[in-house]
Amino acid sequence: MNDEALVQPIFVDPTFPLDAILRNVMCASAKAVLEDTPVIEKWLADDCRKTVRSAKPSMLTRLKMEETGWQEHGIALAFNPCRYDEFSKLMRRGQVSGWEHKVLPMDVPAPYNAPSGILYAPKRLSMSTGKLAAQAAHAAVFMARDHGLESLFRINFVYSDDLPETGYVIRDNGHTEVESGTHTVTLIPNCRN
Repeated sequence: MNDEALVQPIFVDPTFPLDAILRNVMCASAKAVLEDTPVIEKWLADDCRKTVRSAKPSMLTRLKMEETGWQEHGIALAFNPCRYDEFSKLMRRGQVSGWEHKVLPMDVPAPYNAPSGILYAPKRLSMSTGKLAAQAAHAAVFMARDHGLESLFRINFVYSDDLPETGYVIRDNGHTEVESGTHTVTLIPNCRN
């Protein structure tokens, strides 16, 4: 990983259904990035990446006690973007891949009757849980910037091979699992300013 690139480390307990992981990662990431204006301006201006890592509850507790600059939402803990060489030893211990089998099968979540948005994710891409969560977090930052953090609290999820081209369309930079320019997620807001 390029030590000069900004990376937002995010940690999540993988023992929950996919929709819970995505929702909590999206909210925690947006909270951390939108914490103050210089961070969001830097995030938007640079090629900021996200790394979503698996962490047991005991590790999440240790991270909160030993580290600074974090925001929590439920089962996820997100830090302000920093360079990879600024990650602590504890941060580097979070599992990046291979934790998909720990994610509970997704129940069919009861959709919100009045959702604040809909996240569309493709079924055909073979993204890991962490990669999908990172892509959803990118979209969440844009939506929270434009509509407020509360706009992320009632998101519905649709898994389909047909991703809308309107809303917050996220295309990957191609640094890890998918080719550059791959359409990974779309988040369509359904909220009023």
